[in-house]
Amino acid sequence: MLNALHKVPAVDPLVVTDEADNNGVPVVAFVSDVSDGNTCPETITRTYSVTDPCGNQILVTQIITVNDITPPQLRIQQELPYNVSHKFLHQTF
Repeated sequence: MLNALHKVPAVDPLVVTDEADNNGVPVVAFVSDVSDGNTCPETITRTYSVTDPCGNQILVTQIITVNDITPPQLRIQQELPYNVSHKFLHQTF
């Protein structure tokens, strides 16, 4: 699980391991990244294809979960002096 979207790993066909075929070496290629559209967490399904020399193909998926667990931060650059010199009116609606 990742805690920030910018940490999603780059596409890398080398993450697909143990590909094998009885008719030569298959080729692994990136197909797509599809987000579930959610946040906190967001799930991205990354799909690769594995194709043998005869054109037979399978698709494999990698599930990437991104969950932002970092709380927001506030930093005040400088303190500004202020005066409260007017009265506040209380109104009920």
